[in-house]
Amino acid sequence: MKSTINNIIFSLACLIAAHNVAYAEADKIIAQAGNARLTQSELDIMIADDLFVYELGLYEIRMEAIKAWQKKQIILQEKNNHGINPFALRQKQLENQYPAVKLAQLQKLAPLLNAEDLIELHEYLVNLQQLKVLDLSANAAEKIMASYPLKNTLTKPKMSDFLYQHISGSMALHRGKKEAPIQLVVFSDFDCFYCAKFAEMIAQLEQRYQAKLNIVFRHTIMDGDTYAASAAAECAHEQEQFWAYHDALFATQDQFTNETFISLANQVGLNKTAFKLCLQQDKYRTRIQADANVADQLKIYGTPTIFINGIRFDGLPELDEVTQVIDAELSS
Repeated sequence: MKSTINNIIFSLACLIAAHNVAYAEADKIIAQAGNARLTQSELDIMIADDLFVYELGLYEIRMEAIKAWQKKQIILQEKNNHGINPFALRQKQLENQYPAVKLAQLQKLAPLLNAEDLIELHEYLVNLQQLKVLDLSANAAEKIMASYPLKNTLTKPKMSDFLYQHISGSMALHRGKKEAPIQLVVFSDFDCFYCAKFAEMIAQLEQRYQAKLNIVFRHTIMDGDTYAASAAAECAHEQEQFWAYHDALFATQDQFTNETFISLANQVGLNKTAFKLCLQQDKYRTRIQADANVADQLKIYGTPTIFINGIRFDGLPELDEVTQVIDAELSS
């Protein structure tokens, strides 16, 4: 028993010592200008956004290299075992299946075209055929790859706690417990088709993970119509109906007018007079712009952009991609 206690005390001492070393390293002065000093931790905070984007870029380069290596290994193994390259064979089959139209054939089909227009049309159709074959080849390559035992343990980089708190913001627009183990932050645009699709996915995730999941919504302004919709959603939040209004907006895309906003307010049971007054006063411009500024800092150029415990997804992910990350986070 005494030996066990001593081991625990020793382990705790090692952890404290390691923490102190890390803290001292982070607090080390690395630059000076006059009487001003800059520590390592202060520098990291200043460039946290850029560091994360850089790390994400490295991850993507490594991921592409892994995929290329795996494909090369499959080709080598297939050549050794069967004397064929399955990718090249499938592409050849597709080229035979979808042959490019010949100029002479086109001349018979469109005899009234002059030579210049005929050549231009021929080039266009050839390019179209090549794109179709490339697209089908890419899909075929994915199926071929999936038929082999592949393993890839490379993980997406996670943000620092400091930066993730910056991304989560005040959690003014959230659904779930703020202390939930899974924090999902979505930068979204009410006029974005794929954001509407992700809103549907959120419902599936909430059903699956329930109290383990907290959803945080942040505005991304891609055009003027988006701002008006975001302002209307904030006015709905004033009456504690943000999420109902959020869903209604995504179901009414491409029809954003004041009349639409007021109609949706009626639909979700808002006080119409208070809602109209809120819209007129433009009360939430600063908050919406603050979200947009954070999106700019994070180099978010498209929507939705999603962060799950600091792991970033650009664009609409597959449901299984999201659940794999969440399950891994819950088990870690």
